[in-house]
Amino acid sequence: MEFKLSEINSLSNTTKAFVTKDKSLIELLGEDNPYYSIEKALDGKANFDQDYRNTLVKCIQSDYSFLSNLEENDLVKSNILSLLKSNTYTVSTGQQLHLFLGPAFVIYKILAVIKLTEELKSKYPEKNFIPIYWLASEDHDFQEIQDTVLFGHKFTWQTNQTGACGRFKLEEVKKTIEEIKSQVKLNIQSEQLLSEIEEIYVKSKTLGEATIKLAHKVFGPMGLVCLDADKKELKIQFINTIEKDILEQVNFNVFNNASEEIKAKGFHTQLNSREINFFYLADGIRNRITFENHRYTVLGTEITFSKEEILEDIKMYPERFSPNAVMRPLFQETILPNIAYIGGNAEINYWIQISNLFTVNKISKPCLFLRPSVWIIPNKSMELLKKLNISEVDLLISQNPEKHILSLGANDINLSQEINTFNLLKKKIQDSVNQIDKSEFIKLVELGKSYEKAVKNAEKSMLEIEKSKVNNSLKKLDDTFHNYFDIKQIQERKLNCLELLIKHENVAFMLKNKLNFSHSSGYVTCI
Repeated sequence: MEFKLSEINSLSNTTKAFVTKDKSLIELLGEDNPYYSIEKALDGKANFDQDYRNTLVKCIQSDYSFLSNLEENDLVKSNILSLLKSNTYTVSTGQQLHLFLGPAFVIYKILAVIKLTEELKSKYPEKNFIPIYWLASEDHDFQEIQDTVLFGHKFTWQTNQTGACGRFKLEEVKKTIEEIKSQVKLNIQSEQLLSEIEEIYVKSKTLGEATIKLAHKVFGPMGLVCLDADKKELKIQFINTIEKDILEQVNFNVFNNASEEIKAKGFHTQLNSREINFFYLADGIRNRITFENHRYTVLGTEITFSKEEILEDIKMYPERFSPNAVMRPLFQETILPNIAYIGGNAEINYWIQISNLFTVNKISKPCLFLRPSVWIIPNKSMELLKKLNISEVDLLISQNPEKHILSLGANDINLSQEINTFNLLKKKIQDSVNQIDKSEFIKLVELGKSYEKAVKNAEKSMLEIEKSKVNNSLKKLDDTFHNYFDIKQIQERKLNCLELLIKHENVAFMLKNKLNFSHSSGYVTCI
């Protein structure tokens, strides 16, 4: 089943306005904004620097050195080399690094990118389009990624490492995988899969390297190319933007003014900007840079710079300057011939906030798409909803199984109309009595309150009786809701990619062949 995500209450009002092309938001962004147009995004990248292409390919090839023994016609290899051509463009998505790829929505994001490249190749046959998975390898929030939940068991990666998570060594991960093997019941096929994944992590030097290898194992046959941009050669291309932000602080007011305009229209904002939007990145640290007392300071360290010193450091060691969420998209659009980005709800929010930053930094923008969401449910749950004549969308919208009690066969118990009629009559009588005898009026008011309370209690009791008649069906519906359709505990965030791979090793192919993966769409499916 396919439906529009704007139909259910899972999006912020900003993202919903974007995907429904709300006039107020279009006025803010501008009708000519490439966010809404592939053609305008293509125009913006039409003259992408050839030297940048050459550097990009060299960097990607260094990360894919493990492919050297594959056939020359391998799709990933040919896609990487295609990036050297002036008529090749990228379609991208990205995600913070996790063990085993992370939440299930990572699979859905990547499949959406792959599907969009196929659509664009068909629409523009004279051009090439390459699917790119951007590794947010510089992110340092390890607490957010250290837990992996599989089949109800939580497994924690214990390490004392700090700094950019993509640089983390993987010695302790073997212990995590051994715990998975001991606690999760696996069949022979699943044990073999987990052993192959274990080998990837054991033989990789860093989390970034292992993520590329695992993503290649799952999506390589579809041509996905991964990019870990934590490289000096790529940061060199971003030096001018780094200098503008740190030394001139040009982005702070532009970002804040745009955010205030968004709020004034009643829309939600995702991020807060800082005067300086870069971290200082070195072994074991990724700490904010601030400007205080005429010195640039790396918080939590003794590292400080004068203006001349930090300018020299940027030029000599640009790899030490790591963009925050405000600046990361600008870095991506500087080094990639990128014409489309597929992001989640929060990402759409902050890409809207940073729209003007592309302009002030003279960087072209991509077309922007909301990623799809997928609910994978068992056949028996699908059959239950069909039997009860309750659609998946109705359940997602209501977020309350009891609202469907009539569909389960219960009688409609609602005395609100009768209570309203009673209240009108009660007021009329009380007003008449109040004009003549206030003491009797007070007694009537108290009696009226008691009677209304008694009626509501009777209504509640009658409803409980009706619920008891359909208790078995209601319990099944409640279980289905909480296991699969509760937006507050949304499945695509609770379910891990590894669990999907254990259940269905070829899950990526199965979903790709079964679903359209149109942007801004939701899907309920059985596999």
